[in-house]
Amino acid sequence: MEKKSPYITLPESGIEPQTLARQTVVTILSTDFSHLGPRTQSLSNLDNLQQIDTEQISTDTNQWTEVPVRKRQRESPDNNKTQKQKKLDNYWLSQPTPTSNSFYELDSDPQTTQDKDTTEKPTKAPPLYVDKVGNIQPLLKMLDKIADGNYEVKVLSNEQVRIQPATTELYTKIVKGLQEKNTEFYTYRLKQDRPFKVVLKNLHPSTDIDEIKTEIETHGHKVTNIWNVKQRSTKKPLPIYFVEIEANTNNKLIYDIKTLLHCRIVIEPPRPKREIPQCGNCQQYGHTKKYCFRQPKCIKCAGDHASINCERKGRSDSVKCVLCEGNHPANYKGCSIYKELQKIKYPPQPVKRKQMSHPEHQRGIANTNRPPTGLSYRDILQSNKPSHQPASKANPNESPPS
Repeated sequence: MEKKSPYITLPESGIEPQTLARQTVVTILSTDFSHLGPRTQSLSNLDNLQQIDTEQISTDTNQWTEVPVRKRQRESPDNNKTQKQKKLDNYWLSQPTPTSNSFYELDSDPQTTQDKDTTEKPTKAPPLYVDKVGNIQPLLKMLDKIADGNYEVKVLSNEQVRIQPATTELYTKIVKGLQEKNTEFYTYRLKQDRPFKVVLKNLHPSTDIDEIKTEIETHGHKVTNIWNVKQRSTKKPLPIYFVEIEANTNNKLIYDIKTLLHCRIVIEPPRPKREIPQCGNCQQYGHTKKYCFRQPKCIKCAGDHASINCERKGRSDSVKCVLCEGNHPANYKGCSIYKELQKIKYPPQPVKRKQMSHPEHQRGIANTNRPPTGLSYRDILQSNKPSHQPASKANPNESPPS
């Protein structure tokens, strides 16, 4: 009888894993282990495994199932504290726990913050100065009706009242209300209505002003006024122009213009004037004619009419100043009133004196202190010693000098 090998012969490679497992089980069940002795006789019990339905082994070799590995969540001390805290918070007498959001800064929108910073402040309205206020009650009633209390009033000297509106809209309404009642007052221009002024240099005075205006407007600026500057004494036109443009956010970009009409030019801000403005209507200082609603005064005769309507057309010696009642026109710069106001508003600046150096004088002083050459230090000391010579005895026969 041929003995069977105790080793199991496995099928050839190249078979799918599940098929290989099924064939291995069948091979083990069909093998006789009786010749191996008592230790291996127990393997004969494997015959009972023939009842296993080998069909339970999946023959579908294409379906593989990956079992997900689930990691155990670690319990951090923070989580434990949170759970304990929740239990404590359920008690109605427990102290409220302060909470903080570490991502609070991320919640705010940076664009919103930037918009808040870049929001423009409301423009402050200019004040109004009302004259001849003998009774302030009618004025306050009118202001309450127009501004609804959004204003401030300050009583000044010489029956004058200063009105400060809260907004520019109320300023416009108050000006209109005072004009309807023929009130004598003066005010100033709104800040947003003030033009942006610049000085245009190095452009020939014969250049057409319309061409200059058109060329500047091509750079995104609206020109409202432009004029050539003339020399005061000779009235000769200079290569300088004053330009006024509408107020806008891009006004300062006009300084970047380097060429205009194929000419190399320079645009600079105007120099600040150290001079008090004078009104051409009432001849008073501190405001201008455009925003003055006082009774007109003549610049020549101080009459109650406009200067253009004065009967004195030419020069005359019989003139009168409205301010000091002197024998000069109201716009005379030597007027005592003008000098006092100018000194208060713009005090004279101290003149800085430059120390003039005189090299020749300094050289002469230095030479006088220098010792003469060719002498030693011993010789200089001996020359500085006082001479102690005994006084000569007087000769009795010698006659005194006449």
